[in-house]
Amino acid sequence: MMKKIYSLIKASLSEGMSLFKLKQIDKQSNIRKKLFPVFLFLIVMYGIGTYAYLIAKPLSKIGLTHIMLSMMIMFVSLYTIIEGFYKAQGMLFDCKDNDMLLSMPLNKKTIFFVRMFKFYLFQLMYDSLFILPAFIIYAYFESPGINFYLMSLVMLILLPIIPLIVASFIGYIIKLISVNFKKSKNVQTIISMLLLISIFYFSFNMESLVNNIVNKANVINDVITKIYYPINLYLSLINKFDVLKLLKLILINIVPFIIFIYLGSIYYFKIIFKSKKSDIKKSSRALTFKRKNVIFSLTKKEMKTYFGIPVYIVNTLFGMVLTIILTILLCTNVDKFISLLQSSSDIVITPNLINKYAPIFFMEMILFTGFMTQITCSSISLEGKTFNILKSFPLNEKKIFISKVLFSLFLTIPIILLCSLIFLINYKVKSIYIIYILLFSFLTPLFSALLGLFINLKYPKLKWNNETEVVKQSTSTMICTFTGMGLFFISLFITIKFINNINVVMLIQIIILIITNIILWLLLSTVGVKEFRKLNY
Repeated sequence: MMKKIYSLIKASLSEGMSLFKLKQIDKQSNIRKKLFPVFLFLIVMYGIGTYAYLIAKPLSKIGLTHIMLSMMIMFVSLYTIIEGFYKAQGMLFDCKDNDMLLSMPLNKKTIFFVRMFKFYLFQLMYDSLFILPAFIIYAYFESPGINFYLMSLVMLILLPIIPLIVASFIGYIIKLISVNFKKSKNVQTIISMLLLISIFYFSFNMESLVNNIVNKANVINDVITKIYYPINLYLSLINKFDVLKLLKLILINIVPFIIFIYLGSIYYFKIIFKSKKSDIKKSSRALTFKRKNVIFSLTKKEMKTYFGIPVYIVNTLFGMVLTIILTILLCTNVDKFISLLQSSSDIVITPNLINKYAPIFFMEMILFTGFMTQITCSSISLEGKTFNILKSFPLNEKKIFISKVLFSLFLTIPIILLCSLIFLINYKVKSIYIIYILLFSFLTPLFSALLGLFINLKYPKLKWNNETEVVKQSTSTMICTFTGMGLFFISLFITIKFINNINVVMLIQIIILIITNIILWLLLSTVGVKEFRKLNY
């Protein structure tokens, strides 16, 4: 039995978790490709560590550094739930090898356990990026004994379990509702987006806790430890080891997981069979053939692929939804917009400052949401088994690239332009800022589209079992996300530093965007074409 489980886990991980599995090319190129994602991971960990340090420093002066740990663990748990409930659709319910596994003489509990274990390992890797810096910062301020490190290791291993159970249950409910409709994937996407928007809306009410973190530290800690009991046990264990509390911590996580595997294996396969039936469609329409433009046809193909993958839509369009929400706040509720900015910054922002520099805030917002909306970074990988068919067509590779970039622009530019129009109607700005805003509205999504496509060609993932592996777990997605975050923070820093010469700064940023877009297109036309020709499924 254990041998079967081990073989299944090994096969599943070799296919789905191969973030750094690269083509066999020259050793130097391979090393560079592997080191770049590691470098980005370290940058993210450094950024998280900086925030943990800023929280821990004032708390350490009053002997409450442990509250930073409880806040970080709670944040990571909520992050796991938010990410997990729509990630579960691809990793649990829409796996392409379902038919093959179900036809084998395998216990259903075994299959479901392997699915959940893979989900757990993937989330453990991501949670480590956020929680390890917090452990390091705590150790820096408190200089704890060996007990802290051992209990923190146990907590790190157990941390994703309960949030994943909650996320998987929510994912199951979403799937259960969606399969009862003809357009099940559309319903699934709508529910996922509504949940994300709801979470984002309620997060606005939490900034008062962050702003008063030191004054209300004990209250915050009491609330967190009461809501999520494992944190309370962990904090007790790092102060004083207790075998009973350690057993409690382990059992509180392991027992629900065992129960979930038992119950989930019953209902999991029922929902899969039901979704398979809902996917079968009968059509009596006669086939018709129409002659269409090549780029138009390829762009239409991109559209069908995109709207057929709910996790792809949710993962990429949330940035645009965020653009709409922030624009409405900036135009109708300045106080709430200010509180949102101040919850993540030490800068004192007033309504007068917003009114004076409103175009600057709006342009930086476009940069942030534009850089974070990465559609093309998965578009090559999502071709999957059909890639060789696409490659065999007598088409110029540039036309394929253009179609992917165009579809990305069709999704993002209209939303950004609509938000720009709302902003310009509400605020009376100088003509030069109108030109800047319109240029940013075109150049930023174009940059994201070109960069995402180029990185996906350098770091493709054509072999996958479900779309979530490409959209959420691939190297190209992570590189694009981290690169976008880094570029935005650089732009924001320069803008704040030289705010008195803002016209010059904005002009320079626009010129840099234009030059960078030209360079990216030239790279796609040369290096990108070569990489495309090298690829094979």
